[in-house]
Amino acid sequence: SSPANTDLTLATEITAFHAITQGDNTRATVAIYGQLIDNHSRATLCSKRFIASIPARDKRIESVVKAFGSAGQKLAEEVIEWSETCDARPD
Repeated sequence: SSPANTDLTLATEITAFHAITQGDNTRATVAIYGQLIDNHSRATLCSKRFIASIPARDKRIESVVKAFGSAGQKLAEEVIEWSETCDARPD
């Protein structure tokens, strides 16, 4: 459906996307800022910063990519749960 026919918009911005290695440990970190916006008033109903930091199995690029995938999946689940519990929904 078109945005004109929906009540809410979920706007997200990636604020961090990096892998850091300390010693033998590598972590993939992804952070986003999310907002639920009322399409009629354009008011922000809820906003939150989300961050997921997942350890990679080892330093190989394949392991780091998998850790990024896991971080993205974790964020997706958190955003869905958060959006369903936003208590400022329009009438």
